[in-house]
Amino acid sequence: MIRSLSTSILLVLGFFVAGIAIFYKWLITSDIPVSYTSAEAMTTHVMFTLSTGLFLIASVVFNDRNGNLLLGVLFSFIFIANIAIFKHHLGAEYYDHSFVQLQGSSILYSGIVMVFNFYLSARKFRLCTQSSESVKSS
Repeated sequence: MIRSLSTSILLVLGFFVAGIAIFYKWLITSDIPVSYTSAEAMTTHVMFTLSTGLFLIASVVFNDRNGNLLLGVLFSFIFIANIAIFKHHLGAEYYDHSFVQLQGSSILYSGIVMVFNFYLSARKFRLCTQSSESVKSS
């Protein structure tokens, strides 16, 4: 009960912080004439880092591998969408180091969560098959 509640709270907080980071990134890169620097890009990095930490803690707390597999698939879709958005902006006149830092942060952190959840899912599957083989042999 406490484990599932803590997992739910961590996931909700992770999605909330990531949503704020995405909104902030959209606000900065919108058509509003706002000049942004690396400081604003670092702010989105910090918010994405915080949400990634919450997602990774929630992934470790998951009891079964289906939760890790579902989260890995969800973040693989997010990863692919972020790469498509990143490729769309290549070669534009506003494409500089701070813009790359803004767009690259979402790709980096969604990729980290995706790979980590697939790793945990595969590890839990392997542990499940090893324990069932030991039960059969005894």
